[in-house]
Amino acid sequence: MKKIIYIIIETVRRELDSKIILALKAKENNFDVSITKKSRLFGVLKYLKSGIIFLKSFGPRYNKILDNVKKNGHVLTGIDEEGLQSTNDEQLVGSMRFSKYVYKELKILFTWGSRSGKIYRKYLKKNKLDISKIIESGSPRVDILKEKYNKIFSTKDKDIFPYQNKKFILITTQFQNYNQSDNIFKGFDKKNFNNYLKKKYKNSKFSKGKHFKEEIRRYSGKFDYQRENFLKYDQMYSILCNKFPKETFLIVPHPGEGLKYYEELEKKYKNLSIITENSNLNKWIMSSKFLISCNCTTTIEARILNVPNINYIPYKDVLAEYELTKSSSLNFRKIFSLINFIQNKKYVKFKLPKDNQKNIKRYLANFSNNYSVDIIVKNLKTIKINYKNFNNKNEGHLLFFYLFTKSKLHSFIGFFNRELFKNQLNKRKGLNLRDINKRLDEIQLVLYKKKKYRFTKKFYGIFNLEKV
Repeated sequence: MKKIIYIIIETVRRELDSKIILALKAKENNFDVSITKKSRLFGVLKYLKSGIIFLKSFGPRYNKILDNVKKNGHVLTGIDEEGLQSTNDEQLVGSMRFSKYVYKELKILFTWGSRSGKIYRKYLKKNKLDISKIIESGSPRVDILKEKYNKIFSTKDKDIFPYQNKKFILITTQFQNYNQSDNIFKGFDKKNFNNYLKKKYKNSKFSKGKHFKEEIRRYSGKFDYQRENFLKYDQMYSILCNKFPKETFLIVPHPGEGLKYYEELEKKYKNLSIITENSNLNKWIMSSKFLISCNCTTTIEARILNVPNINYIPYKDVLAEYELTKSSSLNFRKIFSLINFIQNKKYVKFKLPKDNQKNIKRYLANFSNNYSVDIIVKNLKTIKINYKNFNNKNEGHLLFFYLFTKSKLHSFIGFFNRELFKNQLNKRKGLNLRDINKRLDEIQLVLYKKKKYRFTKKFYGIFNLEKV
């Protein structure tokens, strides 16, 4: 019997391409595969064929579904999508990010690299948990940046084409903690955050742990860091647009940021535009002269794609700054350094120190020769499933209509929490049958020169990869 893998996606722009590559690799290795968001999957576990659930995080919010997972014969594995960068161990294995109850049910935990693997093992040994489940595979998000797969990002894309005549400077932002999705600038409110935690982890076995206060302190520091750098970037836009009127500056705001501020910037400067389309950023990075970002993973993507990149971090807080981002880029704290870089076209002969590569490899197991999808699929083959459901149950129009109606009702209720609703809407934009099949076809035509597979939808919101 073919095993089935259920792959969870949260942020489409960031995750879809790499999850499609993982799905194709699994399909080519005789797995059945479905892609979905977690709320859709966990609502129908009892109807689905028992399979492997590929998680994207391991936090305490999953505690409440563990019994349902086991009762229906499913097993858990996955990789932490947010586990690439951390300024301290708590950000990876702290009580807000990691649940030992979830870990006990995992068959395998895949890691981005040896650094994150070391943090997991240290925590697991301390808590007398099995360390043999840790596999340092790397992430499919790195695979798609490398030679075998990066051709799926066309620099002749119709969205990029209008800017191709004036090769542009790309600016990616990450100020979502300050410039929030409801277009209100906010600081850290400890009382509101504590209320949020109580609501988020209601009915779970969430435990604050010994280091919870330090966890909160470091988390709140991110708000200050983003606020101060946001204000410095506000000055930067004015300086660069006026200093270099013949340059074209394109800004891609983080999906969690409010757009009103950027729309006003676009009106203010003739040589500045914002990009809000929801596809992967790699095609924009590859088409740019160089990238400017602030403490952001896009510098790592640019590094692997061999695109010059600047980590412009004018406000200094080493506790909030990511080591891997610094190793993957040139780091500027002064605006005159950035001006000089553009004025003298230093991006043409851009080079990073070779000794940085050793540090990057600690973070990224598949930075060099290996491809994570090969390692992941090879290890998924070893997982045994204690089948409770051998086939899907209750497939049909009635259940589909019920799930559809339930989803729309949930969205309607969520609409009144405007900030959360808009943030979630931005994340899942494009996770529908038409859009994912469109992207699947584009990828297949590059990799296989033909369409071999398509996604279908038997349960609402769950997309099955099938042969054409």
